[in-house]
Amino acid sequence: MNSITDNILLSICIPIYNAEKYLPNLFGYLISFNENDVEIVLVDDFSKDNSYKLCLDFSKSRKNVKVVKNSKNLGPAHTYNKAIYLAQGKYIQVCDCDDIIFFEGVIEALEIALKNNAFIVVQPHEEIMIDGTVKTNTPEKIYNGNSMLRKFWEKCNPLLWGLLIRKDIILSNNLNLPPIRMGHDKYFIRNYISLSLNYPEFPICYSSKISYRHVNRIDSITNKDFKNKVEDLMLEFEYAFLQGLTFAKKGLFDYSFMCDSLKKNEASTYLRALYKSASHSRVLVEYKRLKYILGTSNRMKKQFLRALPLGLIQLLIGR
Repeated sequence: MNSITDNILLSICIPIYNAEKYLPNLFGYLISFNENDVEIVLVDDFSKDNSYKLCLDFSKSRKNVKVVKNSKNLGPAHTYNKAIYLAQGKYIQVCDCDDIIFFEGVIEALEIALKNNAFIVVQPHEEIMIDGTVKTNTPEKIYNGNSMLRKFWEKCNPLLWGLLIRKDIILSNNLNLPPIRMGHDKYFIRNYISLSLNYPEFPICYSSKISYRHVNRIDSITNKDFKNKVEDLMLEFEYAFLQGLTFAKKGLFDYSFMCDSLKKNEASTYLRALYKSASHSRVLVEYKRLKYILGTSNRMKKQFLRALPLGLIQLLIGR
């Protein structure tokens, strides 16, 4: 169902997998969203626990809650896409199943979006760090789409869950999260922001109330080691590199800027993971490959090495 229904203004899209210990808390916050013009889309990715049953129980007395279950485990990117394309609202807000979404902040963002016919509404959000400390992120206000894309290319923060975006633009440009486990949300939102110059009639807007609390967890995909993580990080780099080439060819930013950012972010993350899990000979081969792709000027090499741990720098220095 890809249509947009006039009376649904906002769809809160939540992909779910093995989240039974987090869902009761999340549902406690979602209860506030009981308006007829706000829908909640829950897509369970064939969970092994009671997540799907909890979703069904939550939906029983709430007409604005839609629950779908994948016939098999399809991964986070596919489940995100399914939730977004099932949504019928004018605007989309994504929420991870182990995070929290705040009613007042989201409704303020929606009101701003509707009043201004916004392309995007960027929202302040909280992060709970692994050590329990709370970090409040108030995004820098950038109103030019090209400048915003550069900012999100250097550091994609907030990610998809800190933004209110338009369903019609997603549909008309056939936007999807790519089939990778790491970096799929960054890839998607960078593609979305790159389209802002095509829609000058839709402004970039900002809200002031915190709408989201993201919880960093030791056992998350980002933080834990798992089988094939190195390969997943390599895919993240390759998708980002090809995306950056596309942006550079369109003149959205220059090639050297793209390479600088990749060295400090995706490429460095990949090399760090490889250093922890692979032989030194493979690390050296990949470092040479990345240098060939991203450039070998002394300035760029120093920026690259600066983002790496000392042991890895000592291995690579002079190579």
